[in-house]
Amino acid sequence: RIDILVSSPMGGGCMATYYFHYYSSGDTLLNSLVHKKIYKSFVALTSTGPASPCNPIPPIQTSGYVGALIDDSIAKKTFFVLPGYNNDTLLYDYNLIAGDTVKGFIGLYCTTTVSSVDSILINGQYRKRWNCNACGNINQYIIEGIGTNYGLIERFASSPSSPYGRLICVKD
Repeated sequence: RIDILVSSPMGGGCMATYYFHYYSSGDTLLNSLVHKKIYKSFVALTSTGPASPCNPIPPIQTSGYVGALIDDSIAKKTFFVLPGYNNDTLLYDYNLIAGDTVKGFIGLYCTTTVSSVDSILINGQYRKRWNCNACGNINQYIIEGIGTNYGLIERFASSPSSPYGRLICVKD
């Protein structure tokens, strides 16, 4: 589940939180390779703050098909294809070491570097974690086989005031 926190366009301190999840359903053939189709399903909306409920509600992306995903276990990389495109874009590179620059889809908005690499215990299993400094913001990270602390395909926050996602839970 991902939560996206967005400020009301009218201000007043109203914040809207959209709860949704990603799921895969079916496959698609792109460049002779089988990719998993990834969809987004909105679950709920809440608003908080002195101007709650938010009026107007901050705009969000619609639910439905968000793209196709393929893992290259030999290269230790995950690739993503946006709707309407046919070319793979690097989503995650699991070969990074401290000091490396994160390239690809999640690092598009700003320079992101790996500050350290460690492990995190999730559901009784240790997974590799790349701690990153993205756009000058610390405490952003990638978890092997899961995504970032912002979500599966959410990019790192470019500023503390930008809309951002939070990875809440994962079912593998």
